[in-house]
Amino acid sequence: MNNATLNEWQNDGIKLTKRYAFPDFVSALAFVNKLGNYAEKMQHHPDIELGWGYCVVSWSTHDAGAVTDKDIEMSKESDTMFESENNA
Repeated sequence: MNNATLNEWQNDGIKLTKRYAFPDFVSALAFVNKLGNYAEKMQHHPDIELGWGYCVVSWSTHDAGAVTDKDIEMSKESDTMFESENNA
């Protein structure tokens, strides 16, 4: 995977991680809730750190102990959700 594939995602070989910025806590929480609902539907769940004006999302396939195509797909979907929320 290269940087052109996933914009601003950090890949340590085990997980993909990205920090998203928001104008306040409520906006960050709304994004986390939307992402969580989608993750539940897809049965693939991220680790999420939430704070005032930010959240950090990490995708990993724990069973594989590595980044898989599913993590890449979910990372791209995370970006799509973030962009749609911030361009609405």
